[in-house]
Amino acid sequence: MRLLFPTLFLLIVSCIPRNVPKTVALPEWITRQPSDNNYWYGVGTADINTGDDPHLVARQRALSEIAEQLQVNIQSELVDVVEAANTEVNEFSRSIIKTRVNASLDFVDYADSYRSSQMYYVLARLNKKRYFENLAREKRQAEEIAGDLIRSAAQELTGTTFSSLALAVETISPYLDQSPSIEYPFGSGKSQTIYRVAAKMLRNFNDRIDLRLEPAVINIKPFVNDEQRIGVKALDKKTGSAIGGISVMMSVPDLPENELLITDKNGQTYCQLQQARSRAGSYTIIFSVDYSSMLKSEALSLIKLVPRMYPVKVTILPPRIVLTEAITNLGKQVAYDPFPGTIKGCFEQGFSAVFVENGSAADLRLTLAVATEQRRERLSEKYPYFLFATGSLSLVNVATGEEIMHVSLGEQKGADFHSAGRAGMAAITKLEKNFALPNCQ
Repeated sequence: MRLLFPTLFLLIVSCIPRNVPKTVALPEWITRQPSDNNYWYGVGTADINTGDDPHLVARQRALSEIAEQLQVNIQSELVDVVEAANTEVNEFSRSIIKTRVNASLDFVDYADSYRSSQMYYVLARLNKKRYFENLAREKRQAEEIAGDLIRSAAQELTGTTFSSLALAVETISPYLDQSPSIEYPFGSGKSQTIYRVAAKMLRNFNDRIDLRLEPAVINIKPFVNDEQRIGVKALDKKTGSAIGGISVMMSVPDLPENELLITDKNGQTYCQLQQARSRAGSYTIIFSVDYSSMLKSEALSLIKLVPRMYPVKVTILPPRIVLTEAITNLGKQVAYDPFPGTIKGCFEQGFSAVFVENGSAADLRLTLAVATEQRRERLSEKYPYFLFATGSLSLVNVATGEEIMHVSLGEQKGADFHSAGRAGMAAITKLEKNFALPNCQ
């Protein structure tokens, strides 16, 4: 019996399986994300079987978690700014967070990692003290740059004034949640946020700009006086001085037509009107200061500027036209009513033209010249007569004698077995049916 127990013990021990995997508990930071006053923490995970680099994926996801915590911190400080700007907090928080996270990467360290059979885990943390120290240093630098820009902008109202203020806002926009400030009014010892100072100055300058238009009312007749331009001058209401470098947008409501103008050093610019080749009527041209071309996107989003609209009414009047015609067939004057009728219809429908009999009452003289010619003799009675018709149309300003338009009507061939005259009329008929004026398509 004494030998039985040792033997049994040995048998039991020998039957225990070897190399049994031990159960390893997950690190606590995986099951419960750490939190303290010294760091922002982020935990990133990645499936090691997806083919992507699990280390990179996990680190990126850890950084995203830290970014979400930064977002909460930034958004809580941005409420006053976005309420004053009447805009969305997320619009700026996203931009600020992106800049902030990129600038803070040097202060992020990866405190721990863990790999299971399926997943890879990373613990990242951002040192709050180092983050805020660096943020304060960058904010001070931005305040100095923005302050110089604002002081420069306050000296004189020009196009550069707006670009300087816009650059000041752009400079401090990554730190809006930290309320970057300067002494304002200058020398007062008082402090105001740079955003509010820039906004106040921009709105004040907007109110001071006045656009003078010459002429303010325009009457146009197509082909007569439709090559007109409008002079635009930007003036400072406060000082009366000209403002150079101001962007002015010319637009026509309900139409895609627009043109960007820039005032010169004398505050002057010009808008050349397109030729009024249309029916009688009226439309309005709107001129306004174009801040989208003078301000950075940050300033445009944060500071709402409503420029004044300056209208110019353009009235298109019907031109008065006298028509003279010379339609000849083999040198003889002929009456061919459809031809001048077609031409009149073009100008009446396209330009609201009024045709008059008295040339002295006309603005324009329209001259139609059509002629035929027989270029070779008829070969025999078995062959038809062949004639060619050519023509032209000329439009002349009666007051100046200037030829405004000269159009070739082309060439057409007519044939007839009985007479050359009938062949010529056939050619004239074909010419009338096939001609096309440029503005009557």
